Amino acid sequence: MTNSKGKHKAQQMIKNILEITDEEYLYQNIHRPIEETFEKFEFDREIPLSHEQFIHTVSELLRQIYRYSFSPQQIMTASQARAEALAILEEGYQSYQNARDHGYDAAFSDASDTQDNGLEFVLSQLVELIITRARYRHIEWIYATRLEMIDWQTKCLMAEIMLDRWKPFLPQSILSCSPSQLADYLSDLIDVILSSDRIVRRSASTYL
Repeated sequence: MTNSKGKHKAQQMIKNILEITDEEYLYQNIHRPIEETFEKFEFDREIPLSHEQFIHTVSELLRQIYRYSFSPQQIMTASQARAEALAILEEGYQSYQNARDHGYDAAFSDASDTQDNGLEFVLSQLVELIITRARYRHIEWIYATRLEMIDWQTKCLMAEIMLDRWKPFLPQSILSCSPSQLADYLSDLIDVILSSDRIVRRSASTYL
């Protein structure tokens, strides 16, 4: 492979990875479908709320999201959806009533709040947690399928191109590295570039 062909290949790979990890892509393909399923979800708002009723509601929402918002579809049994929903809440839920409270117990306590539409709030937080997990898994899958099998020379070319193109937005700790030093850390370099791009876009939007 000539150097020009190798460089073109590296440029195309960078372009492809950035396109399918871009914020707009993630919104259209992950965030939006999940939000649309949530908007259609019907649930019993009756209070007081029992643990059984709460668990059924959160697991049914998760089951529908996995079935109708994910591609490919993930068909879950009731018990699988229950286990997944409870694991997500236990790991990531943070109470709005007390910042120190988290996990399932905090979620149930918030859902039982009759004054602030507690159950709807908890469901919306579950949706955000699912979105966060889905985004993370998508990006990790892209890195695993696009980067792990690339030859060393292409990796070095990709690092060289990214260092040159995004130089104004990269920290000195990265700029001081050579392409060969960054070849095994392309996913980390792309993460920095994506974060920098989002910051630049947010800053620019304030002047529009």
